[in-house]
Amino acid sequence: MSTYHGSLKVPGETGPGLGVVVDLTDGRIRIAAGGAEIGDWARDEVRIHADDDGFHLRAEGEEVILDVSDDDAAFAVDYGLRAAPPLLRRRMAALMRERKIDAVVTVGTGGDKMFWGRLAAWRAASSSVWAQAFVA
Repeated sequence: MSTYHGSLKVPGETGPGLGVVVDLTDGRIRIAAGGAEIGDWARDEVRIHADDDGFHLRAEGEEVILDVSDDDAAFAVDYGLRAAPPLLRRRMAALMRERKIDAVVTVGTGGDKMFWGRLAAWRAASSSVWAQAFVA
């Protein structure tokens, strides 16, 4: 089970945010605060990208910023993010090397997915790269 502690806030909000627990199991992302569930979605129902101020999650037409700064690389790798700011990418690569990731899988529609997959595999000291293209 992948559980992370962090804070949640809306874009533009200042301050520490609401303390939350994020659970990434069974192909879902669940967010709870103080024992109350804030959200429970299938991963494909949530759009997420990493930025300098945290992970921007968009679900049901709303956007929030999740800060898991104590364990941001593990969260990003466990969620399956492929793009991140440079410092986070370096921490993700170090974590992948530490975890001895055996294969890197890239999925996308662009022609450069093999390049990025090979780069990720090289950074993770992995010898396997699998790529899948989707045509919309």
